[in-house]
Amino acid sequence: MTFFSFFSQSDFYMGSRCGLPCRFCDQLSFDSTVMKDAIVSGVFFERFDKTKSANVVGCDLDDYEALSFLLTFLASEQYKIRFWNQGVVDMQVMESIAERCDEVMLYCPSVDEKIYQEHSTDSTFEELLDVLNFLKDESCDLKLYTPVNQEYIGDLPDIHEFARAQGVDLILSCDTDELSRDQLDIVNRYFNISGVDVYKRKHSEGCCKALPFPVFKSPRIQLKNKISNYLSKTR
Repeated sequence: MTFFSFFSQSDFYMGSRCGLPCRFCDQLSFDSTVMKDAIVSGVFFERFDKTKSANVVGCDLDDYEALSFLLTFLASEQYKIRFWNQGVVDMQVMESIAERCDEVMLYCPSVDEKIYQEHSTDSTFEELLDVLNFLKDESCDLKLYTPVNQEYIGDLPDIHEFARAQGVDLILSCDTDELSRDQLDIVNRYFNISGVDVYKRKHSEGCCKALPFPVFKSPRIQLKNKISNYLSKTR
């Protein structure tokens, strides 16, 4: 994915629910029939903005056919596609995702098996490892993303070490109004670590707690992270 793709993005939430324990997020208003009909009838861009890149959020992926249909269409329209996985995905489906997407983001709330299970009720840490190893074998552009909260902020060193050992970049996101000043200082230290991007937002109303939206889509924040990563490599 190029830096300039961040200037033009659209979001697609796949499924009626996601695999996270909060459940029933109001972000999930996906209707596969409407989307398919819009593509087939040629009115897709009358209902959805034409952009250069797309964030496709996996959710529960009950409708694999709809996902494949959307990814194939977006690829044919020269979209840069970033897929955000939230929960377990059938390996055959993940192979199709790896072929069509420019970047895959894997949800990693913790590297502790019990805590991971608590925050991703539809999948296990072992299944995450299986998907991670498969995508690495496929030479897929891959990142882990972790929402930072008060309860498990002490796990950040272990999560970072896991990402580093796996050879993949890490995305950290947090809501600044939910962390203390000392906790924010801990998060800020990761700005200066190579291979780590940090996204902070002041208010999370109407936003998925797991995803780093909307700040992830800010070209200014993206540039800040790229500069920090560059400087950390030259020190």
